[in-house]
Amino acid sequence: MKTYIKDMNSKLIQAGKLGFMLLATFFALSSCKNDDDASDAYGNFDVDETVISAESAGELLAFTVHEGQVLKARQVVGAIDSTDLLLSRAEIESNRQSARAKLTSINAEIQVLNTQLKTVEVEYKRVLKLLKSDAATEKQKDDIEGSIELIKSKITAANAQKPAVQAQLDVIEANVAKINNQLSKCTIVNPVEGTVLTKLVEPHELVAPGKPLYKIANINNVYLKAYVTGTQVSGLKIGQSVSVILDQPDGGLRTIKGTIRWISDQAEFTPKMIQTRDERTSLVYAIKVAVPNDGTVKIGMPGEVKFGE
Repeated sequence: MKTYIKDMNSKLIQAGKLGFMLLATFFALSSCKNDDDASDAYGNFDVDETVISAESAGELLAFTVHEGQVLKARQVVGAIDSTDLLLSRAEIESNRQSARAKLTSINAEIQVLNTQLKTVEVEYKRVLKLLKSDAATEKQKDDIEGSIELIKSKITAANAQKPAVQAQLDVIEANVAKINNQLSKCTIVNPVEGTVLTKLVEPHELVAPGKPLYKIANINNVYLKAYVTGTQVSGLKIGQSVSVILDQPDGGLRTIKGTIRWISDQAEFTPKMIQTRDERTSLVYAIKVAVPNDGTVKIGMPGEVKFGE
C-alpha cells in the first residue's frame, strides 16, 4: 500500500511539473505575441491653438464669439470702446488744422513779398535809367534799395519760420496716424480661419492690450503628440509615414495613416499618464504625427502609433 501511494505521489509531482512547464510556455508565447502587437508610441490628439488677445484698452462693447463657432479670417467679432481715442483725435486734428493754416499763411505772405519785390525791382531799374539822365535823385535810388533789402529780409524771415511749422505739422500727422492705428485696434478682427475652442471674456468686461479674448484652432489639422524612447527616435524622420490607431465608439479600433511632422531634439522625463513601449525608460522624446480629421478625431483623445507600417 505504501509503495502504491508513493508511486501515485511521484506521478502527481511529474504531472504538476509538466503542467507548470506548459503554463509557463503559454504565458511566454502570449507575452511575445502581445509584445509584437504592442504599439510603438502612445499619446493624445491635439491642435495648434492661437490665442487672440485685445490690442486696445477699454470696455468690451460687443463680442459675438462663442465656443464651437467657425470663424473666417478677417471676420469682425467685437468692438472695444474708443470714445477717449476719438476725443484725442479730434483735439489733434484741430491742432493739425491750425498748423496747416499757419503754414498756408506763411506761404501766402512769401508770395505777396515776392510780388512786391518784383515790383520794386522794376521801379529800381527805371530809377537807374532816370538817374543817368539826371531825371532822378540819389535819394530815390537809396530809398528803393532800402525797400528791396527790407522785402528780402522779410522773405528770409518768413522762410525761416517754415521748417519749424512743418516739423510741428509732421509731428501732428504722426500722432493722427498713431491714433488712427489705435482706433483700428478697437475693432476686434479674427486673424485666422478656425473653430473657437475657448471663450475667455464676456461683453462689457474691461480689457487691456494683451488680455486673451479667445482661443481658436483649425481642427481639421490635428496631430497626435506621442513619446518615444531614445532608441526609437534615432530611427524616425520628418515626413515618415506611420500608422495611427484610435478608439471607435463601438469599442473597436481604427487605423489611419499619419505623417511625422515634428521630432523634439530635447529629451524629457516621461509625462504622467503617458505610456511608452519600454516602461523602464524615464527619458523620452516628443513627436507630432499629423493625421487627417473627418470630424471624428477630438482634442484630448488617446491614440497609438506603429512605425514601419
